[in-house]
Amino acid sequence: MMPNMASALNSTATQQVTVTVVPGFLNIYSPEEGRIYQENNIPVDIQVQTSLDIAGIIIIDNSDLSYLCSKCKSYSEERYFSDGKHDIVIRIDFDNNESVEKHVSFIVDSKSNIYIHSNGILKKATSKNIADYLLHYNFTISHKDEAAPDDSCSVRAKSKNASLNFYSITSIEQGQGTLSGKINKKTFSLNFKVNKTIESSDNFLILNIEGRKKEKAVLEFDKLNNKVKVTGANFSFDNLGVYFVKGCSAKKQNFYLLEKGNRITRSIEDIRKLLDENPVFIGRYENLRIFYNQFWWRFNSFLV
Repeated sequence: MMPNMASALNSTATQQVTVTVVPGFLNIYSPEEGRIYQENNIPVDIQVQTSLDIAGIIIIDNSDLSYLCSKCKSYSEERYFSDGKHDIVIRIDFDNNESVEKHVSFIVDSKSNIYIHSNGILKKATSKNIADYLLHYNFTISHKDEAAPDDSCSVRAKSKNASLNFYSITSIEQGQGTLSGKINKKTFSLNFKVNKTIESSDNFLILNIEGRKKEKAVLEFDKLNNKVKVTGANFSFDNLGVYFVKGCSAKKQNFYLLEKGNRITRSIEDIRKLLDENPVFIGRYENLRIFYNQFWWRFNSFLV
């Protein structure tokens, strides 16, 4: 027993160890993971740490591949990204055919409307609202991944035998109106309210409406041809020509919510910094550029 134990103690144990050598480290400083960008031109800032020779840096944006640079260890330039969600891959290709890559996801929304709270409801902000917030209030702006509130909507239309007056102050689904005309030489009238929105797009506004006596009908507003049609169980009026329309824009999927904080006084330098940080303000309200004018206070009357 003793010799065998000594032999075991004197033997040299060997163990196989596998080491994975990483060809390099990729740092992506911009775009940032999960960020909502308010403009389309976004900095792409990349640094590579490696001792190997680099063949090139590649970006794959939603499956579209393009080369950023060749024989480079860094890249820092603005690139255009369309509105919507982006899942990009930054890939470094080395001369020895190895590669490293990282994934980044972000959203670009430069076109959504801005809403504020007013008298307990959400309404679309005006440039005057934005200017008031910039001048006098702390505020937060957040991106809402949900359907934007409906705009107000007013439509007036008529034909030889019918007329329609529809209006809503806060949202289409709170709308109401009157329809009057003649059916077989008999006077017809319907006071109605909106029961449900079937479609609210750039081309059509289609509503289920209901009268005071539970009469049900469908109101179709063809925005391209400015025509209205109303069809119920016992009546139908079509080819009403629209002669007045206000609001009634298509329902958008996303919007920005601007929320007011405590009252403060800002310097013009602070206002300009906020405009730089929130390009969607000028993107939606071009006349806010007056804050960059040397004599900006003279133009307050144009902020409407």
